[in-house]
Amino acid sequence: VATSAGSTSYASASSSASLPNGGGTSGTFTVIGAAPSHLVFTSSVTSAVAGTLIGPVTVAVEDVFNNIVGYDTSTVTISLGSNPSVGTVSGTASIAAVNGIATFSDLSITKAGTGYTLVASDSTLTADTSSSFNINAADATHLVFHAQPTTATAGQKFTTVPVDIADAFGNGQTASSAIALTVMTRPGQLTGTTTTTDLNSEGPFSHCSDTPHVNG
Repeated sequence: VATSAGSTSYASASSSASLPNGGGTSGTFTVIGAAPSHLVFTSSVTSAVAGTLIGPVTVAVEDVFNNIVGYDTSTVTISLGSNPSVGTVSGTASIAAVNGIATFSDLSITKAGTGYTLVASDSTLTADTSSSFNINAADATHLVFHAQPTTATAGQKFTTVPVDIADAFGNGQTASSAIALTVMTRPGQLTGTTTTTDLNSEGPFSHCSDTPHVNG
């Protein structure tokens, strides 16, 4: 019984009787895959930067003997398994297999996180889970108040005012930058530590107070 599909095989016949021409050999034949049974990731999913492609990702439709079922055209769907940052997969997440292989070439994730996995599924086949991978923050583009300043009495300290350095998708950046606070909407003077060097993508200002400016 042949269990390896796709290879050309030979069959021979012989007899215990003494024949002048020996045994006989059949013509060649091909063993095709058995019925589709399960899905298998055939490419590693590598770590990527937020918003960039994580592919191409390839998934094979295999039979119980782990042969690729070349005649199968199942629709394979990719979703997130382990999802450390509540991200979503962008791109074409459902693809029909071609010669038993589904290829996903435009997948991306915008939320930075460590330990993502993908799941390949088909309603009638056993699913497969990819190896884990990471999504790293993109280049820093802007600052975000991680918490808003609260109302305070003149001359008294605000509560801590954390400011994030973020990429275009809102992921915090572990860049080292000087961040400064200024008063924008009213006359007054901000005192205390108004400039800080960020070390962990969040510049905390915990010693600032606002003193009103009086004209005349």
